[in-house]
Amino acid sequence: MSYTEAKEKYAALGVDTEAAIERLKTVPVSLHCWQGDDVRGFDTDPSKPLTGGIQTTGNYPGRARTPEELMADIDKVLSLIPGTPKMNLHASYAIFEDGEWADRDRLEPKHFRKWVDFCKKRGLGCDFNPTFFSHPKCDPLTLSSPNEETRRFWIDHGRACIRISNYLAEELDEPVVMNIWTGDGFKDIPADRMGPRVRYREAIDEILSEPYDFKKVKPCIESKVFGIGVEAYTVGSAEFALSYAAYNRDKCIPLMDNGHYHPTEVVSDKIPALLAFFPEIALHVTRPIRWDSDHVVLFDDETKEIAREIVRCGGLEGRVNIALDYFDASINRISAWVTGYRNVQKALLFALLQPNDELKVMQDAGDFTKLMVAQEELKTAPFGEVWDEYCRRCGKPADVFFGLLGEEYCKNVIFPGQSLEKEYNTEAWGELFDRLVEKYGVETASNWTGNFVNSLLEAIGIFQQAGSVDTASFVDAWKNAESVEVIYGTCYFGGQETYGLDCNRVAIVPTPISCIKDGVAEFKGWFTYEDYLK
Repeated sequence: MSYTEAKEKYAALGVDTEAAIERLKTVPVSLHCWQGDDVRGFDTDPSKPLTGGIQTTGNYPGRARTPEELMADIDKVLSLIPGTPKMNLHASYAIFEDGEWADRDRLEPKHFRKWVDFCKKRGLGCDFNPTFFSHPKCDPLTLSSPNEETRRFWIDHGRACIRISNYLAEELDEPVVMNIWTGDGFKDIPADRMGPRVRYREAIDEILSEPYDFKKVKPCIESKVFGIGVEAYTVGSAEFALSYAAYNRDKCIPLMDNGHYHPTEVVSDKIPALLAFFPEIALHVTRPIRWDSDHVVLFDDETKEIAREIVRCGGLEGRVNIALDYFDASINRISAWVTGYRNVQKALLFALLQPNDELKVMQDAGDFTKLMVAQEELKTAPFGEVWDEYCRRCGKPADVFFGLLGEEYCKNVIFPGQSLEKEYNTEAWGELFDRLVEKYGVETASNWTGNFVNSLLEAIGIFQQAGSVDTASFVDAWKNAESVEVIYGTCYFGGQETYGLDCNRVAIVPTPISCIKDGVAEFKGWFTYEDYLK
């Protein structure tokens, strides 16, 4: 089906697809920087574990380690997502000059100047978050700590973040949502629930006493049902956060994260409840499988329902601030970023393609049979064609896989692969190649075949050095082996220095390198152990 046909089908339902596309183009959605580096940031030792209720799962290759790497990854994401993204930073992503460092209570706007430059060049707004975790002064409490010195440190951090948020708002000429969340709480049943909450309330009062323009800087109070290490009691519960925001409507707004509630609760139902009282709210959109597990957002029922409530309740008119908040280290991080963002966009477009006024009339008339049938039929309306058209008009790939691995992959890519011409290969590979061609044909004589044979020869070489087929002898020989001969030449062993292994167990094999440029394959040469050392 073409977009024109889909447009006609939606028109018959009373839906203007052109208006939906144009409306979605202008909806800002905050893109969270912490998906790219597993919430590490740049102000603490990256070798130390995350603390304060933060945890990632997985160790997929490619984690950004520097501001430059993170920004490059974000640029790749931006090339694949439609709409109007904003950046979303944590204070821990401060960028210091060589030899410079400031603790979190002494952070200044200048430490985020490079992020401002980054956003300006790309036409992005930016939201901001104080970082109340992964720091030695989490005792483990922060703003609710009974220790005055600890509490003062974190209050000063919050006030510094107000100043930084004001700087971002003025430089980028867009409002900044500044979210206050702490993992404060207790693992087991506390003796005092009131005291920490009073200290927490007073600490937030002090943070918000820092001067700011509420039209430019929008502080949020985020709640949580429980967290890692605070299973029994969370200081900033839903009741606390909502009560604080309600009593301080002139200086902050509530923020709901759809991973921060019991499994029977849904944020989609809470959106109209809050908007009945608050002029403005904020959302963190994630995917909770087991409470706050922060999986990549899917185009699932609750995400769609959240989007429908945003649209129905006038949230796109500035009443709902939307941000992503998940981090998955078990899969390709850029794919996680892109997939989650695009799914939020899909959900919003799906919501905009509903005849909401007509559905409301059915509900108010008590015609629930017609309402149910209509809503079910709308699920199979030709949404996909409208989504593809939206992506095309935004200049972004309709098929994210094509964007990641399609045309560009065939135009300009370097990959491990050898030449089919004997003169560029080792004698051993040439002999194997001839035998493969004779028996199976050229198609099977691939780099993968060579790697398989190399693995066999590595094992054979170790057995020969061990002088035995005994497992213990094999392991001991492997630990102490320097090299073996394979069809690509000499295979060396390493891994201690680079990966911190207790012995040299990583095979470093000469690698044939080829490239595809403008659709033409070309063998470039061999990457050897000597090249590796260089």
